[in-house]
Amino acid sequence: MPMPADRPTDASTSARHTTDAATARRIVDLVAESFDPFLAVAGASEDGPDRWTVAIHFRDPPNETAVRALVALAAGPDAANALTFETIEPKDWVKASLAGLTPVEAGRFVVHGAHDRARIARNRIGIEIEAGLAFGTGHHGTTRGCLLALDRIAKLARNRPRTVLDLGTGTGVLAIAAARALRRRIVASDIDPVAVATATANARLNGAGAS
Repeated sequence: MPMPADRPTDASTSARHTTDAATARRIVDLVAESFDPFLAVAGASEDGPDRWTVAIHFRDPPNETAVRALVALAAGPDAANALTFETIEPKDWVKASLAGLTPVEAGRFVVHGAHDRARIARNRIGIEIEAGLAFGTGHHGTTRGCLLALDRIAKLARNRPRTVLDLGTGTGVLAIAAARALRRRIVASDIDPVAVATATANARLNGAGAS
């Protein structure tokens, strides 16, 4: 299958066929035996009673004739002819998922992405979080509950905490919220190096960390 000149080199190709469970298993096993897993992988998902869809994902555009011949060995010529091929264009899935996240309101706090930065009211404490590969966009119930509790604590005239530890900080959202609301030095930690880097960047972005 020729690659169009304007197609990104990191686009991939998938081939699909719907069949019964036993046939799906034979196709998946034969693909695993015939291809380097770095070049092609196959899997099957159940769509109904004894109805399974096999998906074969190729890193590079495959030889369709050869793939159909392989499927014919496992499932017969009808299945080989029914195989459908599709080009999958590259996509920034992290960016796409974050773009669909709505701001989280918890007391005075509003946790949001960069796409909602201009929509945060001046009387709210906006916390801009880009999660990337770290955990914590504020949408989890426990995170929002902690933000609500922190907001109540921050309003106390007396007995406000002098020190705060955010253990397992993830994106740093709670540490940033504490720093912004309490104006205290906050200690945040995580065992995941990606989370540490993400939280550090988010703290600087929100004016809650060292520049």
